[in-house]
Amino acid sequence: MILTIACKEGSLQVTDDGMLRVVPLFGKKPLWQVAASSVTSFASQPGTMLTLTVTIVSTQGTYTVGMVSKPNFEKLQKAFPSVAAQSFGKEWYHSPTALTHVATYQGEREMQTDVEHAYQYGWQIQGTTSRSGQMSGSKVIAGAIIAGPVGALIGAKRGKDKITVTFVRTQEWLAQHS
Repeated sequence: MILTIACKEGSLQVTDDGMLRVVPLFGKKPLWQVAASSVTSFASQPGTMLTLTVTIVSTQGTYTVGMVSKPNFEKLQKAFPSVAAQSFGKEWYHSPTALTHVATYQGEREMQTDVEHAYQYGWQIQGTTSRSGQMSGSKVIAGAIIAGPVGALIGAKRGKDKITVTFVRTQEWLAQHS
């Protein structure tokens, strides 16, 4: 064994016979394995509890390994000195593998900020829907009881509108990551 790294799934291993694989904690059969020579890049994102989520991209597919410590990720990178590695933030638009994302926003300002950031990471809007806030019947009645017809109008105020946006990857991003 060249390298064994603890991860959420068990252990990430680089074997003497040139395989990169994940083996469960209490098992001998790998969850997945690929030829180490087929690995084209690594991507890391902040995970939970000061760990990273590592994405391994190979010519045979894309694999995700959770809860890898930063020092262990550095060991993995040293075992593959010619393989490119990228680090991404924790926000959804930084994902190196996601192809679609649906988000619901309370306001246009929040939505605009995400749209601007998403565009920089290879996302585009596929579609949007908007839902009006609902009128609360109990607020209308309570307003009418307390302040008469004027109170009913005040109580009839709608809640906040919600905007749902579906994001997809751009053709350029797909071409670069295929």
